[in-house]
Amino acid sequence: MFKPYLKGQLQLPTDLESLIPTKHVVRVVDTAINKMDLGSLLRQYKGDGTSSYHPGTMLIGPGYTYSQRIYSSWQFSKALRENVAFMWLSGNSRPDFPTVNRFRGRVMRARSDSPSR
Repeated sequence: MFKPYLKGQLQLPTDLESLIPTKHVVRVVDTAINKMDLGSLLRQYKGDGTSSYHPGTMLIGPGYTYSQRIYSSWQFSKALRENVAFMWLSGNSRPDFPTVNRFRGRVMRARSDSPSR
């Protein structure tokens, strides 16, 4: 009579790729980020300490979140945990909001403050 209602089992396909339509805007953002020269961002990472999230993951913020009317680091971090398009675009990476804030405030600002070539 009813369709199964099983909260404890994963119901989504394990392949997020199949959930993202071919012409979805998230694929455009993915292509743009993959074509970017991230050299100036990568040079800001020292390589010591704990591993960092890849700058491509962190660029989802200005690249896709703004198109979805998400502006706060907290909302971005939440979307990475709850929104399939964000999960797909980030490769299921889930930086917390302090990490997103640090990237926006330090890494991106340092990049914009550096002299252009």
